[in-house]
This record gives sequence, C-alpha cells and structure tokens, in this order.
Amino acid sequence: MIEEPNYIKYLSKQLNLSTKQVENTLNLIKEGATTPFIARYRKEVTGNLNENEIREIQSLLIYQEKLFKLKKTAFESISEQKKLTPEIKTQIINAHTHQEIEDIYTPFKRTKKTKADIAKERGFDTIAKQLLSQKTLTIPSSLLKHYQKEEIISKNLLSHKFTK
Repeated sequence: MIEEPNYIKYLSKQLNLSTKQVENTLNLIKEGATTPFIARYRKEVTGNLNENEIREIQSLLIYQEKLFKLKKTAFESISEQKKLTPEIKTQIINAHTHQEIEDIYTPFKRTKKTKADIAKERGFDTIAKQLLSQKTLTIPSSLLKHYQKEEIISKNLLSHKFTK
C-alpha cells in the first residue's frame, strides 16, 4: 500500500515557506476563508503571505492530492491483477507528475469487456481452436453441452456442419 504524503512538509519545501505558514493557511482554507480574505485580514496567522502565495499553496495541494489518488488507483489496480513488481512499485512511489503515473499505468489499464472477452472467459476460445484445426468443421455435441445451459449456442448449431 502507498502511504499518503505529508502535504504540509511537501508544500513548505516546494514553495520555500515555513510549515507553520502552510499549515495555518490550509486550516483557514478548510474553514471556508477565501484567498482575498486570508491575504488581507489574516496576515498575522499566515506570516504575511500574499494572494499569489496562498493560491500557489491551494493549487499545489490540489495537484498533489490528485497525484496521490492516481498513484493509489494505479497501485491497487496493478496489484489486483497480480502484476505488481518491486520495480513498478518503486516507479509509482517515485513518480512526480500525472504523466509519469499514466505512462506506468497505461499497459495495465483494463479496457471495456468485449463480446470476445466474455466468450473467452466462458471457454469458447478452446472450442474455436479445436474447430479450426479440423478440415471439416463439425461441432461435437458433447463438447458444447454445458454451454447450451447458458443459451449461448442454439440447438440447431449443435448438429450443423461447417466447411472451411
């Protein structure tokens, strides 16, 4: 599992501000104070931060929270597929941009299930391979009996003969 970063320490380091300034500013924002209000009437709390610095704190926090969510999604999805290696885990943890995460995660993203995917899950790929290996394509009824329950194969298909 990926640990959520300490946003206050990260923001203070990135913006070259004290942790107290960042923490107090974020607390005021969480309480619902607007950027102009904080800049004009809460200078003593923020350590004289101007509107631009307050907006930078806000936007960088939003970006970092989204980055963490993306990392978490990628980590969980790849882990769920049992394809997570120590190298991939390290790459995800060390990624600093959304694009880096997307580049790591894209090969593992699940696509929408197609009818072909559903058929493969139900075992039709093995039947297809067997049929294609024959010169005259006959479908043995014993092979398809358990699929008939799912009403996937019509009854007349069981006795039908195909030619290549």
